[in-house]
Amino acid sequence: MIHEGQGSIIVNQRNYEIKPGMICVFQPFQLHHVQTVIGENTPFVRSVIQFEPSRYEAFFENWPALHAFLKQFHKGKPPTPGYYEPKEMERLSHILLSLQESIKSLSKDQYLEEFSLFLIAFFRTFRTLYESRRLDSQAEPQTRQPHQAEKIMEWLEKMSTDLHLSPHHLSHLFKDCTGSTIIHWRAKSTPLLSKGRTLWLWLLGISTAVLRHGGRRSS
Repeated sequence: MIHEGQGSIIVNQRNYEIKPGMICVFQPFQLHHVQTVIGENTPFVRSVIQFEPSRYEAFFENWPALHAFLKQFHKGKPPTPGYYEPKEMERLSHILLSLQESIKSLSKDQYLEEFSLFLIAFFRTFRTLYESRRLDSQAEPQTRQPHQAEKIMEWLEKMSTDLHLSPHHLSHLFKDCTGSTIIHWRAKSTPLLSKGRTLWLWLLGISTAVLRHGGRRSS
C-alpha cells in the first residue's frame, strides 16, 4: 500500500507508475522490481503485509467467498496493481493501525489469533474495493503453475500436521541424522521414492507470519 511516493514498478513484465493510493499484491516468489524516487521533499511511505497464505488459509474456510478471494490471489493468475481513492485507502489503513495498537498488549502466543483476525478483516474490506473495480469479477478465475519452491513448501506443510518439533530444531536434527538438508534429501531421494521407498517424518512446523507496517524513509 503506497501512502506517499513516486517511482515505478515492473511486475508481470509491465511497468506501472508508483503513486499514492497504489496497492500491489505479490504472490510467493513472484518476480518484481521497484524503483523509487526518495528525497527530502519526496518521502516514500508504504505499508507492507507479508504472510504465508497456506498457514492462514484454514482460518478463511468458514467464509467460502472470502476464502475463494484469498485463493485467487495466492494461486490464481498474478493480479495487476490497482489505484484507490484516499477514503478507500483510509479504510485499509485503519485496520492496519488497529493491529499495530492491539499487539502492543499481547504476548507472542496470542499473535496467531490476532494476525488471523486481522487478515480476515483486511481481506474482507479489500475484496469489496477490489471487486468494485473489476468488470470481469464474475469471470472464472484463472490459475497458474506453482513455483517449484512453493511445491517444496506445500510438501513440508503437509507433513507438518504430524510434527512435534520446531522447524529450526527439525532442520538441525534431520541434518545431524542424514548429513543433508531436507530439501537436498528430497531432491536426491525422488527417484527412490518413485520406486516405492518411503521415509516417514513426524514433523510439526508453524510458518510464522510477518506483518510489517512501513514507515517514512529518506535518503
